[in-house]
Amino acid sequence: MPYVPKSNRRILDGRPPAQTVGDLTYVLVSDCLAYIDQIAPTRFGRLAEAIGALECTKLELYRRVVTPYEDLAIWNN
Repeated sequence: MPYVPKSNRRILDGRPPAQTVGDLTYVLVSDCLAYIDQIAPTRFGRLAEAIGALECTKLELYRRVVTPYEDLAIWNN
C-alpha cells in the first residue's frame, strides 16, 4: 500500500466513513471516476490504473485485516 504523507492524509480522511456496503461502493466508484475524469479523453492506461488501485486495495485489506482474523480463528478452534 502506498503510504501517503500526513498532510495528504488529513485531506483524504476528512469525510465520514461509509455506513453501508452501498455507501462504501458509491465512495469507491465515485473516487475512481473522479480520478479517471482528471484526464480527457479517457485512456485505457488511466482505467487500468484505477482497476489496479482497487485490486491493491483488496489485497491490502486482506493482508491487514482478514489474515490476522483468520489466524486467530484457526488458533481459537
